[in-house]
Amino acid sequence: MPIPLDAQYVDVPIFNQLVPGEGPKCIRAVLDFSDQDGFSLDLTNEQESGIIKAIQTLYIDATDLLNPVTFTADRSQQRITVLPGTQGYYPFLLSNPPQFSVSSQAELNSKVIIHMLNVPMPAQSWASV
Repeated sequence: MPIPLDAQYVDVPIFNQLVPGEGPKCIRAVLDFSDQDGFSLDLTNEQESGIIKAIQTLYIDATDLLNPVTFTADRSQQRITVLPGTQGYYPFLLSNPPQFSVSSQAELNSKVIIHMLNVPMPAQSWASV
């Protein structure tokens, strides 16, 4: 039996596939999982101060990651799981202000580098090692 459409509808404004008037920008972050298993990223200040208007894509470098890492958008609940030893571009369904969490198993010398881009990029991943 099909689920009624209104039972799953969530109004989450998403700005993917728009080229922003501010031009291409990104914010870089290094998340070190050596002693913790999760991070919450809230880019409200960066958005309100005009540093970046929206996040449409994540470039994720998991070369130095020892376990899978999961990115979860707060409002849309989209999840992206990235395997260790890979890199790639991942479209991310983030509303404004951009807020999401990142989780992985804590392990010494395990880190992931992310670039949060305001421009759309096609999904693609590849082995980095």
